Amino acid sequence: MRISKNIAAKSLPYYTQQQTDTPAAEIVDKTKTAINAASHAVQLPPDQLVPDPIIAKEFYTTLMGIYRWTHDANLGFPPPIKIRNRNFRSRRAIEEFKAKMMRAAITRREVA
Repeated sequence: MRISKNIAAKSLPYYTQQQTDTPAAEIVDKTKTAINAASHAVQLPPDQLVPDPIIAKEFYTTLMGIYRWTHDANLGFPPPIKIRNRNFRSRRAIEEFKAKMMRAAITRREVA
């Protein structure tokens, strides 16, 4: 991706352009480096909120079961996010919970 010197210089805040002793060519190089670093950074997809009825279907349980899991301190089920009296869960937290429970089940099976 090529950036012209004018666009790169204009993308910096006005006060940076006026108060810097750095030559314009170095500013352009730093801007290109920042753009390349940002494009290669690992970005996680945005997290989704999933309503409790869908979570209940995923785990083949009822909403009462989800309620009990939420209030069981030893289980470590992800806490709800309340929006207008409805419960939602973070998709990442649910997937981490599934992975944790799967690892625990495999460990118990190998020991037995």
